[in-house]
Amino acid sequence: MIDLKALEEEYGKDEGHGWPHVSRVRSYCLLISKNYHVDIEVLEYSALLHDISRDGSGDHGLDSSHEAVKRLRPLGIEESQLILIAKCIFEHNKASMPSSTEGKILQDSDKLDCLGAVGLIRIIRHQNDLGPRELIEHMKGWELEWPGRLWTVEAEAIASKRVPFLWDFVSRIESELEFLGR
Repeated sequence: MIDLKALEEEYGKDEGHGWPHVSRVRSYCLLISKNYHVDIEVLEYSALLHDISRDGSGDHGLDSSHEAVKRLRPLGIEESQLILIAKCIFEHNKASMPSSTEGKILQDSDKLDCLGAVGLIRIIRHQNDLGPRELIEHMKGWELEWPGRLWTVEAEAIASKRVPFLWDFVSRIESELEFLGR
């Protein structure tokens, strides 16, 4: 198994893509997976390493998939599992449907962490250079379109409870800006 303390230190405390995010994604994966026949070890390793090479350059899904294999191979993980882990991580940030149930659960879990109150904090922190109007457009163009593009019914159920909060937030900002004539 991976040294979780060392991994936590490596990721850091950043809510956007650090350990708090990775830990929540892992928890969502484990929660959703209860209703599916999946390789839990593959899913957990995929969740733990899905953002390990996120440095702002290139495709972090591709880079993280390579880094995951590099780290896991010495642990004796089966080759078939390594291939599936790499594929899950590679596909987690793509718009297309992942090729495995584990990949669908990982992608849904990553998206869920951008919804609701925690998601709002992540969006604002990650997009901190945007003004209110630009932030609204970003949210309308991406985060608020995710429901309906989730692959599991469990993720859809969770999202359906969180998206209204985000729409309310967007509506309030638009109302305030309109009131100020901006």
